[in-house]
Amino acid sequence: MSQGYARSAFALAALCAACTGDVVDDTGAPTPFVPEVPAPKPDPWRVDGQVGDLTLIRQEANVSAGRVVRVAGVFADRLDGLEWPAACEFSERLCVPAGTPLETEVDALAAGLDTEGVQFAWLGDEVVLDDLIATFDVKPDGPLGGYRGRVSGEGLLLDRYPLVLSGGEWGDFDAEALVPLPERIQTFYPPTDRPVALEGETLTRFRWAPGGEGQMVLTLRGASWATTRLLEDDGEVLIDTAGWRWSSPVDVRLSRVAEAGVVDVNGNALTLHTIAEQGWCLYDTCAGEPIGGITGALDFEFCWSPTSCGDSRWVLHPDGTWTTLEGYIGTWEYDCCNERIDLYFSSGTHYWGERDETGCFVGEMLSWSGNQGDWQGCL
Repeated sequence: MSQGYARSAFALAALCAACTGDVVDDTGAPTPFVPEVPAPKPDPWRVDGQVGDLTLIRQEANVSAGRVVRVAGVFADRLDGLEWPAACEFSERLCVPAGTPLETEVDALAAGLDTEGVQFAWLGDEVVLDDLIATFDVKPDGPLGGYRGRVSGEGLLLDRYPLVLSGGEWGDFDAEALVPLPERIQTFYPPTDRPVALEGETLTRFRWAPGGEGQMVLTLRGASWATTRLLEDDGEVLIDTAGWRWSSPVDVRLSRVAEAGVVDVNGNALTLHTIAEQGWCLYDTCAGEPIGGITGALDFEFCWSPTSCGDSRWVLHPDGTWTTLEGYIGTWEYDCCNERIDLYFSSGTHYWGERDETGCFVGEMLSWSGNQGDWQGCL
């Protein structure tokens, strides 16, 4: 082959390579041509730079409830105002303002997230932790959106729960064995399988095994009030119950809260919390004085005869008096031991009744003129 023919053949090969998209290097060998492919654009609703709180709650059985495992979650561009926002807002637990010192009693009903200008995130219809599924919920009193779910019973518990998110503003996420199950609180006193009676005591003692990682929290919840305070994990707390009077039991709840890490979810920071919880039912067994500190309404129906019936409402005041919209007045007493209520009209008419299995009152009445009848009502 002549040199001129060889040079022509090489030029032809280079020209053909250019036609096919191949590139010829210095040795004359073609290399594949790789076109530049633009990166896929994220979905327009995706967000990053946000924060979230996902909380797993292990509630042990007591005299009034069996074991329950709960999950609560809230996700937003900021979460300000609470120590544990998900537990408070979507599981009605641990409503403690951020920065609360130890042994400071706070009104748990008044604590809440700062929602001014906050953008809450939607992470799909469900947040899934194995069989523990939290569904999306929006609180009716504001723009607060988040997730809550629960499972009850004595089934097997996982040492660690997976977490699956799909279709929401944080994108898809699937992690196995991510959220740890907290160890239960070992309690020593009082027993959890029966009510705790006051019986005139001025201090009620609760004891547990100290030394676990996390923050201990004590919550007391009555019919219309709730208080919470942070404790040292030293194994004991005394509650001053002198002069306490109730028409219904008080829920005492001891919790150990721990942070289980911060996880990156497609550019968003998700904090994991766990809560081990043990509860007791505290009953007032003292008789005599009216219930202090509570104003309640007793709705009732009465019949003096089959053809003479009606309904009304007593507003029971803490000082032992009651009033009605019709203008009647009188006094009332509650016997905690026998769960009996007595109501006296200023005219001399007397109503009395005892709680039934539904928690309402059923009783009789005697008018100032000697007429007798029956009544029933509920607080």
